[in-house]
Amino acid sequence: VARPGGEEERMREVDCDRERELRAAETLATVEAMRKLECAQTAENVKAILAAAPAGVLSHSLPRHEAWKHTMGGGQRLLHHAAACGSSLEVLSAVLTACPAAASVTDGNGRHPLHWAAASTPSAETLRLLLAAAPDAASVSDYDGMLPAQLAMESAGAQSY
Repeated sequence: VARPGGEEERMREVDCDRERELRAAETLATVEAMRKLECAQTAENVKAILAAAPAGVLSHSLPRHEAWKHTMGGGQRLLHHAAACGSSLEVLSAVLTACPAAASVTDGNGRHPLHWAAASTPSAETLRLLLAAAPDAASVSDYDGMLPAQLAMESAGAQSY
């Protein structure tokens, strides 16, 4: 004998099971993305990992993870690579949330993440975000004597001076 509401209860259980499966899959994807970021050694690897990470994974997981501190070749950190790769504002914001000081860190060439973003023809929003996080970076020359504005002009094809 079927009880009234029995079907409704079973449907709720199925929905709960689906929700648990989705959370487990997201957790697995997060762990995998963070593990890959820790092992990444090149800008190309970081770009591929950032592009493949499920939406929201970095913004939810990075603040609790150590991947943003990992130093890669040339003294660059995750924010340097994310800025150079043209990562989304969500990714850049996630890194800055995890470590607000990351925008002020220079790499082995004296470049801030702002330098890397400027050299890769970024969006205006990306520049605003990085400038807000490290306003002084705009007036710092890298070891080649280049300011972020000069790198931006150079990357846009204009003559730098």
